[in-house]
Amino acid sequence: MHHLLTILIVAFILLIHQKEATAQSEIEYNAEKYKQEKEVKYLEKVVALLPADVDTSYVKALLGEPINMDFDYRYITEERGKNGCIIGAVLHYNANGKIEEKWVGEICE
Repeated sequence: MHHLLTILIVAFILLIHQKEATAQSEIEYNAEKYKQEKEVKYLEKVVALLPADVDTSYVKALLGEPINMDFDYRYITEERGKNGCIIGAVLHYNANGKIEEKWVGEICE
């Protein structure tokens, strides 16, 4: 019985690690596709998969150098929205360099 419990615990731990690796691979895959193709669908996926309170250095490692507005990072695509504005991601960060708010949409500034 003890041996079976050990096997179940190990299987559970491996399953958890596999899910984490899959999510990590998914964000890295979409980040690479965004950098290559500048398409909104890849940027949306990366932003959706970013962990809460993520550090700006991690974001830059994933997506490359942003347009830095001194209070947020912006990553743009080659697509335009219904108002004719560029579609991109805006990632607001705090004084500690952590992303507090994130969204993808038209940037009409």
